[in-house]
Amino acid sequence: MSTLESMARLVALMPPPTEAARTDWAEMERTWGTRFPADFRWFIDTYGPGSVGDYLVIGRCFGPPSSEDCVDVEAGDRPFPEPYGLLAWGGNPDGDACFFKTAGDPEDWHVVIWRRHHAFREPTSREYPCGLVEFLLRTFDADLPHQPFSGTDLWGQQHRLTFQPEEHFPT
Repeated sequence: MSTLESMARLVALMPPPTEAARTDWAEMERTWGTRFPADFRWFIDTYGPGSVGDYLVIGRCFGPPSSEDCVDVEAGDRPFPEPYGLLAWGGNPDGDACFFKTAGDPEDWHVVIWRRHHAFREPTSREYPCGLVEFLLRTFDADLPHQPFSGTDLWGQQHRLTFQPEEHFPT
């Protein structure tokens, strides 16, 4: 499936808000010292930062980089901005963290999920060789080798997908 087809399918499964917060991508690139993947920029421009299914928060890397966004989650992983470093883009209430593995061109970055709760002898993090939109669709379709998150809130849940913009989060 092409990127455009994937984007159209995501919009059909999870309608975006009528208006998304605007992002100054030139400022984001200056702040972070990198370009972001096109599908991530499309997602943020279409949906804005917010929550998928009241479970997965997307857009955590907004604002200046901090140690929380560039955390070294386990031995051997490198924090951003080191080559192949992990750059956070989301998380969930189960304590899982979502990253881009910043290897090479941003269009080639993979998704890495660090699971707070995992089975004995299971790795705490897994790398998925795809971008954000494909990762979301494959999660909604239950079409990944492993359920990526500690909870099953989004796994195979095509029929009840909602998006809540960040400005509507309870304070």
